Amino acid sequence: MSGGDTTQFLFAPDVRPDNRKYLLMLTSAFWTVCLGCTVLSVLLDVFSGGVVGILASPFIIGAALIPNIGIAFAIPRLQRFQRSHRYVLIGAFLGGAIVAIPPALVINTTLFLPIELSMSDMLELVGYGTIAGIVEEGIKGLILLFIYRRYRDEFHDPVDGVVLGALIGLGFAMTEDISYFFRGLDSGVFGLILTIFLRLVLGWMNHSVFTAITGLALGFARMGPPGPRRWLIPLGGYAVAAGLHNTFNFSATVLERIVPDSLLGLILTIVPLYGLTWTAMAIIGFIVVRGWHHEADIVRAELRDEIAGGTVTGREYEALPNPGQRRKVLREAQAQVGKGARQLLGKIFQLQIALALQKRHTTFGDQPAVPHLHSEPALRVRIAELRARLGAGPVAAVAGPAGFAPPPPPAYRIPPTSVPPLAPAHVPRPPVDPFAPIDPRPYRLVVTNGSAPGTAVLLRDGLTIGRAADRAEFILADPEVSSLHARISRDGGPPILIDADSTNGSFVNEERIASHPLRPGDRVRLGGVQLLVEVAG
Repeated sequence: MSGGDTTQFLFAPDVRPDNRKYLLMLTSAFWTVCLGCTVLSVLLDVFSGGVVGILASPFIIGAALIPNIGIAFAIPRLQRFQRSHRYVLIGAFLGGAIVAIPPALVINTTLFLPIELSMSDMLELVGYGTIAGIVEEGIKGLILLFIYRRYRDEFHDPVDGVVLGALIGLGFAMTEDISYFFRGLDSGVFGLILTIFLRLVLGWMNHSVFTAITGLALGFARMGPPGPRRWLIPLGGYAVAAGLHNTFNFSATVLERIVPDSLLGLILTIVPLYGLTWTAMAIIGFIVVRGWHHEADIVRAELRDEIAGGTVTGREYEALPNPGQRRKVLREAQAQVGKGARQLLGKIFQLQIALALQKRHTTFGDQPAVPHLHSEPALRVRIAELRARLGAGPVAAVAGPAGFAPPPPPAYRIPPTSVPPLAPAHVPRPPVDPFAPIDPRPYRLVVTNGSAPGTAVLLRDGLTIGRAADRAEFILADPEVSSLHARISRDGGPPILIDADSTNGSFVNEERIASHPLRPGDRVRLGGVQLLVEVAG
């Protein structure tokens, strides 16, 4: 876990020690009130069923708790690289199960009451198609946003957003299931069994999928540069989550009224209704798999230059991007030394991956929430301390045996002149300003991060920059750089950087540009590569 063997980051480390106890007291009081309200709502459901409800309550509550808690243990396994701290995962699940329930119950009841009193079928359909999704996804989204803002050292990318959002939704569904099961009991044993089947077997993922969409959007925002996108992407994710939630509720209400009450009618209701959620879950699963590959690329790119300083060994560098290889190295450590060595080496792996992710966040200007634990220097120190605890015994051979050389460092290079530049016919030029001052000075771009800082290229007219040697002259071997990312135009004045419709955009002084004249001192970012504009000597 990125938190290592400490939970300091959970207990308000940025608050003065004499004030921290008051903050903890307020937090405990808040959770206690939410828990009391949630338990009270469950007790009302129990006693609303009379004697039968009281006798059946252990079975009903167990049927809601046991499967959902079991699924909650499985969901974090989607985090193949950086596992969020277990207390953050538990807090996300309990936040959905305890904190989100009281406000959702109060707001939904308040908004639905006038609709029910109106006795209007049309208003009821409109209510089911608008209220619940907006309210419930908004409350769950606020819990997710709190984790994103407060514990961002545990929230790195879209995969983390999916996991934390799914846990919040699963906790909410678990408590909500209790209420639905008691309602199903009103129709007898068959009604209870049917409700359990629909809620647990078919619909266990509904709330998880809805809130995971919001988490997915927050994860995409976390991995990109600051600016309006940091809020527009999450708002878009919330809109999609609320829309999907409302679509499900509206469809269920309509199908219940128009489909005949029979086995065939039940099938005709289930297929389109739950097929919508299953499709969304499949799309999220595809994005998670793509996220795994992206995380592996980040680990390779950001840890390459950590080998020389001993923060990462050659064997570790090869194993870190592949979970299977990491497990193999851990098994070897346990076989040679013991379980304690496996645990220490596992913590080292987690801290190394945390270092890679933090370096990528630093590229976008994101500093850690708790610098003394999660900044790049602090992570290197913690890795060194754990490595010292491993000692120089057999584990040293497991961590970095002879024969494992660091990978070659040609991260940035200019290919031979035989590589043809992009044909001029395919390179539209920006309009030339006839009043632009003449600037005869030679300019150059200098790489300032990655494995080859100091590499430079002269900014001549027609220079192309990208990742693919067959499309660009100045090669930046970074996974976030497009095959042809940008080009340079120069006609007497300062060089102009022109974005070539790249996937991740081109930035000058942290502002996304389509084309922009470059001046000495400008900071250029293409993908994950930082460059500086200088006057060539």
